[in-house]
Amino acid sequence: MRIFYFMARIMGWALQYKQNKSTTLFTLFPERKSFTVLIVYGKKELEHVENSKNELSAKMYEMIQNTKQLKG
Repeated sequence: MRIFYFMARIMGWALQYKQNKSTTLFTLFPERKSFTVLIVYGKKELEHVENSKNELSAKMYEMIQNTKQLKG
């Protein structure tokens, strides 16, 4: 499911992809000459990342490990 958000003139827009109504997979935020991707990992996904760490670059694995987890 793809959802387009227009937040405000100053904030711009975002494109969000959801697995279903409550589960966000990732959100794209455009920037000048680039974009930011917000990837949402749940507990199951983090376990899979841990089991697949040899398939990730060292930098990507380090970024995932150093990301603060939100309690929801």
